[in-house]
Amino acid sequence: MLGGRRILDGLTLTIRGGEHTAILGPNGAGKSTLIKLLTLELYPLGHASGAPPIRVFGQNRWDVFALRSKLGLVSSDLHDRFVRGNANGVLT
Repeated sequence: MLGGRRILDGLTLTIRGGEHTAILGPNGAGKSTLIKLLTLELYPLGHASGAPPIRVFGQNRWDVFALRSKLGLVSSDLHDRFVRGNANGVLT
């Protein structure tokens, strides 16, 4: 919740086997929050109806390690991190 408002409420995302999907949007749109919910870095609030808050692989429970092995993340500041990381390696 953000300011008493549910974030990503009612979101449905279907990615079929073999598909590659990019999640794009402006800053603050919820891209990182979505990934953190899927990988269980964050835990979603339950629904008032008692329905499971999130389903992955069509299940209420899933193997987070299997999911993480299928995810690839590219940060918007990838170039900056790459340069900084390599410069640190050269300078030390």
